[in-house]
Amino acid sequence: MTDYNGYQAIEKVDKDYIVRWIIPEKNNEKAKNLYLGFEENRKKALEIAKNERKTYFK
Repeated sequence: MTDYNGYQAIEKVDKDYIVRWIIPEKNNEKAKNLYLGFEENRKKALEIAKNERKTYFK
């Protein structure tokens, strides 16, 4: 990630909005297996990405 300024991490989120893997893992351990649908705005963004089948950056 050091070559990509502005990014903290890249995550794979499953259909239930749970983070399954994250790169880099170092300093992001707490995000693994985190449910991202806990906050309404975040859940809406995930639903848009899921429904449009597109990557979503926020």
